[in-house]
This record gives sequence, structure tokens and C-alpha cells, in this order.
Amino acid sequence: MANTLINAFKKYPFETHQLFLKSYLQPNVDPLELNPGVINTTYSANPIYKKYEIKEEFYDKMYFLNALINPANSFFNLNEKRLEIRVEAKDGLVGLAQEVEVEGGKTSTVVNFIDANNSAFLSDIEVFKIKRNSTLKHLRVINGGNIASNMYYFLEDGARLEITELTSRMDYYRLKSNIVETGIGAYSEAYYGYDTGNTDKIDVTAVIVLNAKNSQGNAYQRAVLRGASRIYQKALLYNTKDGPGGRSYIEQKALLLSENSYANNIPGMQLDSNDIMAKHSAATFSLSEDQLFYIMSRGLSRDASMQILAEGILRPIKDKINSEEKND
Repeated sequence: MANTLINAFKKYPFETHQLFLKSYLQPNVDPLELNPGVINTTYSANPIYKKYEIKEEFYDKMYFLNALINPANSFFNLNEKRLEIRVEAKDGLVGLAQEVEVEGGKTSTVVNFIDANNSAFLSDIEVFKIKRNSTLKHLRVINGGNIASNMYYFLEDGARLEITELTSRMDYYRLKSNIVETGIGAYSEAYYGYDTGNTDKIDVTAVIVLNAKNSQGNAYQRAVLRGASRIYQKALLYNTKDGPGGRSYIEQKALLLSENSYANNIPGMQLDSNDIMAKHSAATFSLSEDQLFYIMSRGLSRDASMQILAEGILRPIKDKINSEEKND
């Protein structure tokens, strides 16, 4: 491990020294102090292994941990309806890297189930190429642990993407989701839901790039925070000059169930085209006593009433996941 760290420092001297310092929240453990760990990965389909390497720019420098552990890269060419990937991280520093290509004209579903212990730090990079007139539904269900994820989605002409992600009880979670629409008429909708424990640290960013005519991208971020949990929900729309006729909506909501919890919603837009319709909304709020009194008057305890109202924030995301699971 020592030699690997030295080599990484030589390759990324500034990023190694500044590891995670640019993020809003620090991880609960120092990844560089962990030994290489154990990761179990199972697939519902056989990956096509070939001489393939995740491109260096996908590491985003802050995610160069994968360069330390050199995970096996899996490549999938999806001509089937569904791919299920299950990942279990038990301890130590572990990494995952994979590319999925959805064939043109196909409709595919990819489901990720990720479970991690609090003694593990999982760094994963996933790249999706959605070919012309194809559709990808990507579901991610994540529980526990310390995880840094870097997601890339590239959409060609007429491609459609729907992301539904639900995380719960995370010690530390850092996500950067990059949706790059390079095709005419591409369309994406992304739903992110976070249901925290008492001390979770979450720092998530959704980036939508509209880089072609008549493309559209929407992002919805919702969080329920308990105890002393903290979250930064960031979303950035970038509409380039090559993307006239674009449409976008960004929504951010955070419900605080404790006086010690904290949320910061940070929407952003960079519009280089004058021909675009874009808007955003952001809200951080707590439950009102009137709401609680109304539910408690039905004979429920205060805690049960709070849970029912909190469920309402994440219910649309949970329903989408349950619906997809039943359909498949």
C-alpha cells in the first residue's frame, strides 16, 4: 500500500495532499489509512471482459482512490432487458469500476444494490453510454458505509434516461452524477432520495449538461435528516451554445427532523444559449406543530407521526423503485 500511495502522490501531488478538502463534508474515516479490503460483486448477466480502462478524466481527481486499488473493470453491452449488480463491501478500501453500453433502440434496466459496513470505504466509477433512440432506467439502492460515487451518463440522439436513487443510513456519502446530453432530443430525469441516520454526512452533486438541440434534463433531490446529520445538495445545469431549445427543472427539498440536523441546497445554472426554458426551486423546512397535532389526534405517538410525515417526502422515490421492481 505504501508504494501505491507514493506513486499516486507523484501522479496527483496536489489532489493527494488536498484529498477531500474541496468537499463540503469530510469522511468519517481517512481512506488512505485503510488497508485494501474485501468486496463481493455479483451480476445477473455475464460481463464482457476486454482490454478496457476507465479513462483518467472519469476519476475527477477527487476520486483517484480507484487508481490506488486498481479494481477490475467490467464492461457490459446491454441487449437484454435487465442487469442487476449487487455489491457488498465488508472492510478496508475497495473499488469498483464498470461501463455499461445500451444498444440503440433498446430499453434496458440496470439495478445497483450496494451495502457497505462502516469499516469500509467504497469508491466506485460507473460509465453509461446510451445509444441513439435507446432508453435506460437506472435504479440505485444503497445502505450504510462510507461511499464515494462518480457516475457518468452520455446520451446520444433521442436517448432517454431515468435515474432513481435511494440511500439510507449512510455514515458518509459523496456523489457526483454527470448527465451529458450530446444528442438531439435527448431526455433525462433524475430522482435522488436520502434517508439519514443520526450522524450521516452526505455531499451530493447532480450535473446536467445540455449540449444538443432540444435536449431536456430534470433533477429532483429530496432528503430527510435526523439527529446531527448533515447534507449538501448541489445541482448544476449547464446549457451550452450548442444546445438551443433546451428545457430543465431542478428541485431540492430537505426535511429536518431535529434541531441539530443541517441541510444546504445549492442550485446553479450556467446558460450559454438564449433559447432555453430553465427554472429551479429549493426548500429546507421542519415539521410544523400543527401537522404533528393533526396526525397525533388519530391516536399515534409523536415519533410515529413524524415518521409518517417524513415518509411523504421520499414516497415518490420509493414508489418508483417498488414499481420498477414489480415490473421486472
